[in-house]
Amino acid sequence: MTHASHPAKQRQRSEDHVRSGLPGPSGTDVCRYIREQPWGTSVRIVAVSGLGQKQDHRRTLAAGFNQHLTKPVNPDQLLALLSASEQADQAKA
Repeated sequence: MTHASHPAKQRQRSEDHVRSGLPGPSGTDVCRYIREQPWGTSVRIVAVSGLGQKQDHRRTLAAGFNQHLTKPVNPDQLLALLSASEQADQAKA
């Protein structure tokens, strides 16, 4: 995952979404890749998964995700996360 044209490198945003369960790199692989980049430490990455056991949460957090949400996601919880991320970005600016 060190290819210069990797989509994560091209999009360098403070937050993003990554689809997992599809062919290609897993969401965990993409998260690790992002965290390895100089710009990747400031990106907020939230795992949204159908897997919600404690070991699933530990695995995503160990990979570098900031948080793990289990499907179905409560829309209010997701909006609160996005709002907190936006407020943190504004405070940095």
